[in-house]
Amino acid sequence: FAMFAFFAIPLIIEMSKVLKLWLGNPPQYTLVLAQLVIVLSMVHLYSNGLMSAIQATGKIAAYQITMSILILLNIPISYIILKLGFSPYYCIVCFIVIECISLIVRMLFAQKIVAIKAITFTRKVIIPTMTSVLVSSIIPVAIHIILPESIVRVIMVSLVYVFAYIPMVWLFVIEKDERPLFLSIFHKVLRKNKQKIVII
Repeated sequence: FAMFAFFAIPLIIEMSKVLKLWLGNPPQYTLVLAQLVIVLSMVHLYSNGLMSAIQATGKIAAYQITMSILILLNIPISYIILKLGFSPYYCIVCFIVIECISLIVRMLFAQKIVAIKAITFTRKVIIPTMTSVLVSSIIPVAIHIILPESIVRVIMVSLVYVFAYIPMVWLFVIEKDERPLFLSIFHKVLRKNKQKIVII
């Protein structure tokens, strides 16, 4: 989630300019749909570890049935949304809501089957990562609102977010006992790059 958010948040903020650069004249609803799909992907990423842990136990009959029912609810609800004349992006909003509910259900199953406490998962995974994303997004969003749309604004938003996000992840997401490993990997990458520069 933390790695995905590194790229996803600036993209969500500056999606309008990115789509114009990419497509020229984006079709109706493309902007909101693209932003919501990224949000949906971010929410789903929280479930990846839980799904692997639950499936590894082999005790997945009740889990699979429950999750299948929840996921299939997207189809009739989306049909009703479109039938009532709402914009298509409300279907993605529905997907996000159901994905949030699915995450809660997965946490409860994980707590029952593999002893991963829902409160612990929320406190150690969801809250730190969401805090990092939200706090780091404040100034980039302000820049997005204040400055006119341009490639310069895209660059500024991206750089400010990155320089705010990395320290936040270091402080809130990466635990103290994990930091030496990250520093070791970082130093190895630096040494390899230095060797390549010397060779060149």
